[in-house]
This record gives sequence, structure tokens and C-alpha cells, in this order.
Amino acid sequence: MVNSLVPSFFTFFKDLLWLQGLIAYIKRLIKVLRDQTVSFALKNCFKGINQREGQVVVQVTETSFKFEPGSLTDCLDLKDRQIHAYTMRYVLEMP
Repeated sequence: MVNSLVPSFFTFFKDLLWLQGLIAYIKRLIKVLRDQTVSFALKNCFKGINQREGQVVVQVTETSFKFEPGSLTDCLDLKDRQIHAYTMRYVLEMP
């Protein structure tokens, strides 16, 4: 017996279509070459400007940020998540 939602293949593929749409919008925000993946292109966009050693910048609200302990790998992962969250938040406002 399972006490949580079990997605079907139908909902899985509907979610996948929605996520592919988000990736299309992310491709409009960054330059992705033909032989690159979006993930690779996002990593190449990271410059590390205004970063502190051993800390990552976390967006708390629309206009405020804070520093948390973390490595460069954490910083890259968080950056990807924040770009995806931004795209999800503003997808209806994007042309």
C-alpha cells in the first residue's frame, strides 16, 4: 500500500512536455551551441563574479539574496535550479 501519489505514464509524459517547453525558454535566455546541452551551456555561463570562497549566493526573495556555506559544485547546481525556477515563474510572461 502506498500513501502517496503514483504518477502514470500519461502524467509523466505530460510533465515531460511541459519541462521541454521550459528548456526552450531557457535556450532563449542563454546561448546554446548546436553541439551543446543546456546543462553544459549553463555551466559555461557561470563566471563566479561576486562569489565568496566556500559560500553560495541564494536568492531569498525577488530582490534579496544571502550567502550560505557551499562548494563550487553547490553553486553551479543552485544556479541551474534558480534559472529553472525563474523560467517556471515567468513562463507565461515570456514572448
